[in-house]
Amino acid sequence: MKKTTAVLTVNAIVLSIIAINAYKPEITKLANKYTKIKKLNFWLVADTTAPSLILGQIIGRWGNFFNGEAHGIETTAAILQGYHIPTFIVEGMYINGHYY
Repeated sequence: MKKTTAVLTVNAIVLSIIAINAYKPEITKLANKYTKIKKLNFWLVADTTAPSLILGQIIGRWGNFFNGEAHGIETTAAILQGYHIPTFIVEGMYINGHYY
């Protein structure tokens, strides 16, 4: 394996572990460098890999919701109404008998 391929592979593994949103610029730079090295069309590679990024976001957000990171700590309806949040949002924050 060439040195550049090994570096790109390690970078791709490291970036896949960390949140996608924070590293979009780095992913784009890495993909641009990779496509230049491999003499590929950047936009074709971007179009091909974009669904994977979207799917990664979906799975990540789903996981965050189920482990409790997506909706925060428990609160009360009175506190939420004190923030003048629209009623439909307050109602959407009512999950299993609790407001989050």
